[in-house]
This record gives sequence, structure tokens and C-alpha cells, in this order.
Amino acid sequence: YYYTTEWIFVKTFPHMRTNSAKTEKISQTFRLLSVRKTRGCGILYSGAKRAPEENFMSERIYENGRIFALDATLPADYLLCKDGKIVSAGRGEPPPLSAGAERVDLKGGALLPAFIDSHSHLSAVAHRLLQLSLDGLSGREVLSAIARFIRDNNPEKGEWISAGGYEPEGGRLTAKQLDAVSPSHPLVLQYPSGHMGIFNSAALRVLGVDADTPPSEGGFIEKDADGNPTGYMEENDFVSRLKKVPPPAADKLLAAFGKAQDIYFSHGVVLIQEGLALK
Repeated sequence: YYYTTEWIFVKTFPHMRTNSAKTEKISQTFRLLSVRKTRGCGILYSGAKRAPEENFMSERIYENGRIFALDATLPADYLLCKDGKIVSAGRGEPPPLSAGAERVDLKGGALLPAFIDSHSHLSAVAHRLLQLSLDGLSGREVLSAIARFIRDNNPEKGEWISAGGYEPEGGRLTAKQLDAVSPSHPLVLQYPSGHMGIFNSAALRVLGVDADTPPSEGGFIEKDADGNPTGYMEENDFVSRLKKVPPPAADKLLAAFGKAQDIYFSHGVVLIQEGLALK
């Protein structure tokens, strides 16, 4: 049978243990998402979103499109579901239907089994939705966007600000430049890859990074001619400190996971394995 789900299933493993409040909240969120049970015979087709609530104790037939099944050599003309399960798919005329059967007109579109992503980052997508987006912005535009975000949202003193999608053009920003628009709020700019980013001076102080801080194995801390950190870090040095940034409130994080899974659904992905391994 082919299945869709109301919620994406996030596969985690017993050895993925947490040692911080942030990772524990993420783990709890995964468990909240994964306890939802699979829902029956919804098949994702072009432009499909999460299936609405429905009664599966009925018949439904998909027709007037190209229907692909993994065990068929040719596209089928129809696909019949009953009581939430696929019961037949074939060419030509479908079998007789009950009086209350629902007919779904694919309007020439394609219908196929939903996708499974064996290495994905649902958590990163969710967190990105909670960040200030810097997509497509230049250096000056980035600074203006940060200043506008602080003005419009009025975060409490000392509250962290996280921004994502930063891609420098003509030289990357430094902690001192970021200090001009965020002197009292710890700030981090994350590159799209998630492997590098920039902290402002307030963030560096909170994280305990100064001229005497050595780079870790597999990491990089950029320093200026005087030996002071510029705020830019890579790989282990960046990722390890990013984990120390306080997590969003649980309700906001759960809402972001809901939006993230809708993005996955819109691309036909209904089952993922989270690629972020937590210690």
C-alpha cells in the first residue's frame, strides 16, 4: 500500500542523546511530530498539499491522469482506494463503484507514490523559518534589515537575534560592522550551508570568544591583524557555538515544524530521516 501522513514522520535513533535544554526541546518536538499515525490512501500528485480530514470508510477513485505504480510497467488509467487503502490500479474501465464513491479528476496530471528522504534536515528548515531572512541582500541591505528587524520587533535587552541566508558579496561583514546596528543584542548571521557564520561582539562576549581563544579541531576562528576575532567562524567552531544560542519558545518551534512539513508535503515528501545527529 501507499500511504500519506497527516504529519511527517521523523525517524530518530536511541543513540541520539541530548545534553542541553536546546537539543532536548528539539528532541521533544520530534517525538510530538512522530507520534501521529499514518493516514491512509492519499496519494500526492502535482501541486498537492496536506490532505484534509476525511472519512476513509469509503471509496475514492483517481482518474484522468498518468498514474504510476512501482509494480506496473505502464501508467495506469485509474487507481481505486477503499477504506483508506489502495485496492486496485489498472487500464481501461475501472470496476463498478459504490453509490457514494468520490471521483478525483487529475486533469491530466501525474500521480505517483510519495517520496521518502533518507537524509534530510527538517529541523534546519523549521529553524530557518524563525530567522530573519537575508536572502538576496547585499552588505548594506543586510545591516538595514537587521536594524529594521530590531526596531519593528523590539526584542528585550540581551535577547538573541538569528538571521539566515547570508551570502557576502564583495567582502563579508565583521563583528564591528554588526555592532553598529546591534550593539546590545547578541547576533548571529548564518550562511545557507549552515557550516559557517558571523557573530557580533555581544555574541562573542556571551560565548566567551576572545583573542586568546584557539580554533578547535576541524574548525576555524578568523582573527584580524591585531589577533582579535572578526566574528567569522567555520565548521566545528561555528556549529558548536551555534548550539549555545538559546532555542525559540516551544510553541513557536512546534509551529515552525508544522510550516516546514507543509513545505515537504508540497514537494511530495511524506517520510524523512533527520540528518542531524545530536550527542
